[in-house]
Amino acid sequence: MVEIEISKDFSADLEEGTEIKVSMQDAKQNFKPLEGFIGDDEKWHFESEPLYPGIPHIYHIKFEVIRILTKVERVYGQQVETQIEEKVKNLGTRTIRLIPGRVVDLRFAKLRRLRKPPAE
Repeated sequence: MVEIEISKDFSADLEEGTEIKVSMQDAKQNFKPLEGFIGDDEKWHFESEPLYPGIPHIYHIKFEVIRILTKVERVYGQQVETQIEEKVKNLGTRTIRLIPGRVVDLRFAKLRRLRKPPAE
């Protein structure tokens, strides 16, 4: 299981109509991507199938800003509404290794730039 907390700094900078999407994919693409959800604690939660011993379960976690567009079209005489994800910006990628019986906690935050000392 993986629990991901996203810093409030990111949500403060979001444009209206956009949201943060978190996705997890096996580095070697041997397994299907993990499905995640946002819990009541405002963290993303991902749970994998039981892990196979001897196989390094290394996953890439992608953080993206997306906009969901609603498209209405006529199909066979009826109006059908579909939602399309439009990628706005890539925030970053983290790589983790899953270990059987362990929960991985990850906090995704903006890097703070150090101030340069004043020139003398």
